[in-house]
Amino acid sequence: PAISAIYKLIATTPDPIREACNDLMANVSISHDPAPVSDLEARYHTILQSCIDQGRSCRVVYQSPVEADGLHAVLNPYTLHFVSRAWYVLGYTDVHDEVRMFKLVRFIEVEPTDEKFSKPENFRVEDKLGNAWRLIPEGREHTIKLLFTKKVATNVSEVLWHKSQQHTLRDDGRCEMTFTIDGIHEIAWWICSYGDQVKVIAPPELRDLVQDMHKSAVKQYEAEEALEVVVVKNQSLPNQH
Repeated sequence: PAISAIYKLIATTPDPIREACNDLMANVSISHDPAPVSDLEARYHTILQSCIDQGRSCRVVYQSPVEADGLHAVLNPYTLHFVSRAWYVLGYTDVHDEVRMFKLVRFIEVEPTDEKFSKPENFRVEDKLGNAWRLIPEGREHTIKLLFTKKVATNVSEVLWHKSQQHTLRDDGRCEMTFTIDGIHEIAWWICSYGDQVKVIAPPELRDLVQDMHKSAVKQYEAEEALEVVVVKNQSLPNQH
């Protein structure tokens, strides 16, 4: 969308400015991050943004991961928030009697109502997310210490993963990285994405969690290999009639 807007702006400029801009843009390339496969996100984004602008409540049906029949609620949408390749809406619901966060692609229905609401003047997204790794604070802060191998040290140190991040590149090429975050489960998935290129130094509970996740992954492969061996053995047995 940003590139499209740029080209529209370029089209309104006179020559030779337009020609110079087109020459510059010919050398710009963008590779998109993974995106939702459904167009519902864009549709609900438009509806919810309108409700936010007008201060209107909406009736929603939400495909909750923890509620088999889905969530039926009246939502007062406060703000839209983009993180981890997806859009979310934060707002107050009559079911929870508090502000919750909802992923747009999980909505089944979003229907604006005639009811008006006023967003609290002191509402801030940062206050709701707290010091979470991404989205889900767990109510307890931890000092995370990680040690990355030389192979990925430079790569991982070039990105600001969290506002609390600190890192040191050791003389041996490895990278020691620390964070102070609320909760350990979200960051555990990120750590596992680096496989054997990172080790958890602290805290012990995060170290155990990541270790268990790796063990579980290994068991899945071992189970598949064991099944393949059984199948091969059965196929090699002579037919008995």
